[in-house]
Amino acid sequence: MNRYNCLVIVLTFILLVIPVSPQSADWKEELSGKWAAEDFKAWGDANLAVDFGVKGLWNYDENWTQLSRWNPLRMEALGSKKLVVDFGADGLWLYDGRRWKNISH
Repeated sequence: MNRYNCLVIVLTFILLVIPVSPQSADWKEELSGKWAAEDFKAWGDANLAVDFGVKGLWNYDENWTQLSRWNPLRMEALGSKKLVVDFGADGLWLYDGRRWKNISH
């Protein structure tokens, strides 16, 4: 294997392993295609949970914050302050705005 092949393998690995998160400056550009929302749910006082598929679960409250790298199957607001998310084989989880709690496997 020559140096070129090794370099291609290393660069491919780096691109696949390092997660890319949306930044405020490039959010509108990234939204086309790569950041297509699969689902979203309003929860809490001013929160919007958005499922971006393999990009994970994100929250919008005037700013974007990644809540999880897992891809949710479903999500529902629970009352006015909590979000319940079904992560399939990884279980059912409750998010209270600060912490995740596993409520079933």
